[in-house]
Amino acid sequence: MPGKVSYSQNVDVELHLLSTARDKKTGCPSKMSIKLLPINAVDNVCHVQLWWTHNHTIDRFHIQTFCQIPPVTTETFHNYFASGMSAAEAFHHHESTLMNDPSTMTLLADRRHFPSATDVRKMFGKWRKETKGAADGVDMFQELEDVVNNYNKRHSRDGGKCAVQWHEKTACTERQLILAIVTLLMARVHSLPQAGEMVFLDALASIERHNNPVYFLCTHHPSGALPLCVWVTSDNSQQTITSCLETVKGLFLDGVFGGRGVQEGQRFV
Repeated sequence: MPGKVSYSQNVDVELHLLSTARDKKTGCPSKMSIKLLPINAVDNVCHVQLWWTHNHTIDRFHIQTFCQIPPVTTETFHNYFASGMSAAEAFHHHESTLMNDPSTMTLLADRRHFPSATDVRKMFGKWRKETKGAADGVDMFQELEDVVNNYNKRHSRDGGKCAVQWHEKTACTERQLILAIVTLLMARVHSLPQAGEMVFLDALASIERHNNPVYFLCTHHPSGALPLCVWVTSDNSQQTITSCLETVKGLFLDGVFGGRGVQEGQRFV
């Protein structure tokens, strides 16, 4: 025979002041009824019914922060991300946009129109994985190789070229990550006479999520330093830097360094 189990209990949960959990603070009474079905009922195991009554108005500002984010709001933030905004930039830009609306306070308190910063970060992470690929691991390197191959197909004839070497570590050896890039602008800089006179290395660190050092090979110009190439690696050792330079040399076309070529190079380093 089918059974029926009813369960009802009032529990007051006190949240710590620094707790990340959020409470609607409404205390609405609710009841749940579970009806168990016979074993031979293959479609459903049980029936669940919920009853609740609101003891407050449902359009309170605090309650609206628990609303579901509709697809139209998600699409709006996806457009922000596609235009080049980070999660923080998209959050503040959307906030500034809503500030121009006459009903600003109502919109800013409603999660359907103005998601929290945490919601925006989650949306950005999901969008980035779907559009840009994984942020680490084998999937990241495979996606990176596809990007490099597509870039080389489009721009290699005009001097733009990239190369990538995976980071691999075994019990005996370790091969460091190398991502070398020569953009179309960098290829044009090589045609300047200054590129054959002097070059210098500009090293940056901790500017991306994996804290890999970034190196720019630049030359002087009246307008300032101009880049000749850039590479990202996972190590600062002399052996790794030498490997990076050898990888970069393979990307250059004839006539680089102001027409002096790769073998002759610049006059001063």
